[in-house]
Amino acid sequence: MEETYSTPAIVLKREAHREFDGRVLVYSPQKGKLDLVARGMLRPSSKLAAHLEPITLINLMVIRGKNRHYVGSAINVDAYSGIKSDLNKVYYSGLGFNLFNRLVHLEHADGELFTLLISFLQAMEKTADPEWLLQAFSLKLIALLGYQPDLYHCAHCQQELVAGANHFKSEGGEIVCVHCRPEREAGIVVALSDGAIKVMRLILSEDSPFLEKFQLPEEIRLEIIGIIPKIVEYSVF
Repeated sequence: MEETYSTPAIVLKREAHREFDGRVLVYSPQKGKLDLVARGMLRPSSKLAAHLEPITLINLMVIRGKNRHYVGSAINVDAYSGIKSDLNKVYYSGLGFNLFNRLVHLEHADGELFTLLISFLQAMEKTADPEWLLQAFSLKLIALLGYQPDLYHCAHCQQELVAGANHFKSEGGEIVCVHCRPEREAGIVVALSDGAIKVMRLILSEDSPFLEKFQLPEEIRLEIIGIIPKIVEYSVF
């Protein structure tokens, strides 16, 4: 007899699998990331397809097979229409999901990661700045996975960072003090504002990682949008 279980889950990705089946990646709080086959999903008469769109929260029943696990049923809980009606939000949500898929292994269950995904989607529905939201999500995600950058000490000498004297080294994604800034690499080492460091610290310290109500000066916003992808790249990959 096939074993089944039910769980809430967020649909991360789906694609065709064989002639009429689909392959679906979801993330659930108890089971982590699951790679499932949705039998008959591509048939015109299938009722599953509408419930298995990416960027959707579902109640999912999983059937454990001998070699693969299958979607038994899926019921839409939240389709996040505020995202799907805006192509810009769909784009940045997709980038966030792609990063999540790259970093999170199958069956890595973590309730905090599930909560982060839910918070990300809820905030994305409301935000007027999806690009900023993606970067805040990315920084919080790598921190939860154990790659939190040190925003308090120089990456080279380990001395505490002093206000007004810090730099960002794009090759390596590091924050260095003025004494450790290599003069010969001036093209890839730029001054880092105290405001940017403060905001990144806030992202990692607040229960809500996206600071939706925070009035962010445009120069700091642009600074952080340029820095966080480099921190992610060199911290994780």
